[in-house]
Amino acid sequence: MKFSELPQALGNLAPLYDQIQTVFTGEFDKVIVKADGVSQFVHVDDFLKSQVKIPAQGITELDRLAHVVHVIDDDCTIVPLGSVKMTPLNEVRKNEAFKGLKAGDAFAINNYVHFRSPCLKKNVELNARKEGVYNHNFLDNASEDLPKCTWSVQKDTLGKTAVLRSKLWPGAYSFHNINTQTFGSIYIGNGCKALDVPF
Repeated sequence: MKFSELPQALGNLAPLYDQIQTVFTGEFDKVIVKADGVSQFVHVDDFLKSQVKIPAQGITELDRLAHVVHVIDDDCTIVPLGSVKMTPLNEVRKNEAFKGLKAGDAFAINNYVHFRSPCLKKNVELNARKEGVYNHNFLDNASEDLPKCTWSVQKDTLGKTAVLRSKLWPGAYSFHNINTQTFGSIYIGNGCKALDVPF
């Protein structure tokens, strides 16, 4: 098999991608939205045409894949609170002092943060003031995600591993073995966002 790097996600086309709720076909060069806005998957009205600029070659399934991978990574990659740190050089690094969450903390969603650039205003401002250095709360807390209750936390049969499941992106999981430095994330879904989660 030959692997290639995904193209850069075109964030300005998010309103189009959000309308597509079909599984991927695997035909990466298939045009799903033509340059003139014609598509069997999305409705592109005049207002939307004025908001987004569709490339001359149209939007391919590969473009959509790049966007979906970026959004899932942004929304679903969470790590235990305190497992990473901000250094004085504004670099996010592994926290060597992190020994793992204890059993009482590992199964609470407020002890997990998003491994991405902060989006919440309070964290953006905290980092702008350089107060994120060695502060465990410099990243967005997963408990503050909207809509509320988009994460469920479960225990394994031995009660030693926390498994966090995203309801917004079915198939997205994170895990953490209590009292260890072991944690990670995986996505094994179909690429469709659960837009009905708020209901």
